[in-house]
Amino acid sequence: MYTKVQIHHVNPHLLWHMEEYVPHPTLANLLSARDRLIIISHGSPPYRVVLGVPHHTAGGVWQICEQRRDKHGHIKPRPGDDNVALYALAAFSALKARNIPGKLVIMAHATTHDPNKLPDSPYCQEIFSQETVLLFECHAAGPRRRLDLELSAGSNP
Repeated sequence: MYTKVQIHHVNPHLLWHMEEYVPHPTLANLLSARDRLIIISHGSPPYRVVLGVPHHTAGGVWQICEQRRDKHGHIKPRPGDDNVALYALAAFSALKARNIPGKLVIMAHATTHDPNKLPDSPYCQEIFSQETVLLFECHAAGPRRRLDLELSAGSNP
């Protein structure tokens, strides 16, 4: 059902390339790839905060799920959230600086499924793998929405 998603656990000390204030090159490469689940954690479970980014795409890429098929077999791509992981990285860094146990889960450019709509997806499995106090999902809100950024826990049943 899903393309083979590669899972990467990233050391929280390798988030930023400080001289340039951009993501560390290793992380930047993962964020530009497709079908990568990126997990960064600080502290131990139970986490006080889990940040989820289900629809990240590289800058200028506006679509995910290019191989996703509906129940009739038709290709049904979805809007992507270009560069939204950068906001989540800044939020995670702020939590880490305050020594708040947390986890950041980024699904970079899923090609076959909408990561936060399927409970058995690798993304959902990871964000719900441990108890947490707060769960926030970070979404970019494109030109058809009133706000530039959305933070939510979704509206799925």
